[in-house]
Amino acid sequence: ARIMLGDNVAAVQQRLVGTFGSIGLTERLTTRLSAAVSVDATRWSEGNTRVRARLTPRLALEGVPIMTIEWPTVYQRYDEPFTLQLFSPERYVETGPAFSVYRRAARRWYLSLYARGGALRESGQDWQPLGMVRGSVGREVRSHWGLRGEGGWSNSNLAGSNGFERTSLGASISIRP
Repeated sequence: ARIMLGDNVAAVQQRLVGTFGSIGLTERLTTRLSAAVSVDATRWSEGNTRVRARLTPRLALEGVPIMTIEWPTVYQRYDEPFTLQLFSPERYVETGPAFSVYRRAARRWYLSLYARGGALRESGQDWQPLGMVRGSVGREVRSHWGLRGEGGWSNSNLAGSNGFERTSLGASISIRP
């Protein structure tokens, strides 16, 4: 696959693109416990390569509301940094527990919340606190379409290419055939 970065001015100006490949496996260990493992690599048009490995054990607690507890861990490595202003340390690691909850309310409404804490570290730096939170509220308007509002905050660099701290807000309309 080809990927382009659209949220970093320097990447857009340099027409940075990457050729991307990935492989992954999710294995259900018990009815509630699963583990996901994946590896991806991107060869960038600047001539450098990024490799990422992810491991996420997950415990699903079915019921009302639906809850999951997981421990995502990511290791990322660049063989060479970008010449433009874009995050590309030789090594980057983030790890820490996460919790999510999803609930339908009043037949047409649904609510979701995701929160994660932990630590992150890039080569040559000390460990830093990691935090993420995001939530959404949605409403089915008719049987084939709905509205959704969402927001989030993260200090993980993997949430975007513009640096560590990111806040997002969004609204969407979904139409299903």
